[in-house]
Amino acid sequence: MQVLNDTWVSFPLWSEDTTVDNSKISQYEEFMYRCEDERFEVCYRGSTYLLIYLLLLSDIRHFQSTTISPDIPKAFVA
Repeated sequence: MQVLNDTWVSFPLWSEDTTVDNSKISQYEEFMYRCEDERFEVCYRGSTYLLIYLLLLSDIRHFQSTTISPDIPKAFVA
């Protein structure tokens, strides 16, 4: 069995059936939560893009190290 995702785990920290009175949150708390959400999103996307870049770099190095057989027609070689 191959593990596909052992790095990122997402789960809610709250129960969806509980009711929260949102009117008790001040505008400053709302701004703080929004900034934290955006910071997390930027960090998450940055880590994801870095991983994709490293995987693509690995593939590029692999393709550059392989030799092309003379049996392949030159029309298919860029």
